[in-house]
Amino acid sequence: MRRGTPSAVIFGELVHAIRLSKNKVMLDIGEIIGCAHSNISNYEKGTRAIKEEKIAHWALALEVSQLDLLELWKLSQGWIPTRNGRRVFCTDPVVLSLRIDRVMKHAAPTAKYEIDVSSIAPEGPIVRNRGKSVSDRVLQETISSLVGPERERVLGYIQCLIDSRS
Repeated sequence: MRRGTPSAVIFGELVHAIRLSKNKVMLDIGEIIGCAHSNISNYEKGTRAIKEEKIAHWALALEVSQLDLLELWKLSQGWIPTRNGRRVFCTDPVVLSLRIDRVMKHAAPTAKYEIDVSSIAPEGPIVRNRGKSVSDRVLQETISSLVGPERERVLGYIQCLIDSRS
């Protein structure tokens, strides 16, 4: 997850809702996590992104299950965990909203939140040129021309392809 992306904003809004439902102040969260309280505000706004390695610290500070918070972290990026431990990229905002709502009701039943996950899903269908091979140079040029959220989405697609091969 990268700062300023729709995923970081969505997850930040969820963390904010959980924090408020637990009656926690930014100063307390910052002390437990080990950062300034002003940074907590940036995480909640999505201008800074919470890394996967830090989920355990955030879960402890927010007094929620680490598994719930990790699932929200993945869902905010469009990833839906499957039963066999794999994950799939979901482009349906309704499915993502329902999954996020289910986890939030478990993690913080009194939390009040409204999340717009439509920014995760790409607009329109994904179009592929079947039967055409793309040169490494063209692929690198195309990827380098993408901006933050687009790069994040493409990285997700590539990771999904790699995971499906194993």
